[in-house]
Order: sequence, then structure tokens, then C-alpha cells
Amino acid sequence: MRFKIGGLTGEAGKNLFSRSATVPYPREELHYPDGYRGRISFDPASCIGCRSCVDACPARAISIVNSVRAGESKFECHLNFGRCVYCGRCAEICPGGSLKMTAELTPPALSRKDMRTVL
Repeated sequence: MRFKIGGLTGEAGKNLFSRSATVPYPREELHYPDGYRGRISFDPASCIGCRSCVDACPARAISIVNSVRAGESKFECHLNFGRCVYCGRCAEICPGGSLKMTAELTPPALSRKDMRTVL
């Protein structure tokens, strides 16, 4: 494998004098393209507990738990953001529309335990 020295020098010079590709977030607002798939939101009121989202998730990042509190049955969505690949299959297949992809960023975490959340 041979490299051209002129090619590397030209590329380095071009990058030295061009604008930065990164955005100074949070000083500037981020603009997301159409169809951006960010954090998943869950509406427990519309969840019917069919578990089709659990079966559709290729990363096995979702689990639905039936919780009974004060005589009222409710579903909780346990999501592991460390495993989620943000493919959107769970939101596409949900018959009740309780899972939706938002344009919000997933907050950073310092440990694996912090990546698991109940929506």
C-alpha cells in the first residue's frame, strides 16, 4: 500500500483552513433532519400490553411489565438505552401507538445502571 505525500499534505491543508464540522452545543440550537429518530417516549394509558414491541426489538432493549397499584392495572416500559439501536421498529409495530420516536437526545450516562430507565 502506497500513500501519496502530496495527497496527505493537500488534505491536511484543506482541513486546517476550513470551518469546523461540529456545532457548539448547547450555545447553538441543534437542528434535526426530517425523520430523525431520537429518544423513545411511552404513553402507558394507551398501552394494551400486547408485547409486540418486545418481540420486534432486535436489540432486546424493551420489556413491558404489568404493575398493579391501588387496584389499578398499569403497564410500565423498561428500556435499556445502552442496548437500544434507535431503529424505530417498536414504534412502527405498536398497535396502540404508545411508543413513539421523538427528536430528543438520549441523556448521557456515566454507568450502565443509569442507562436503564422506566418510561
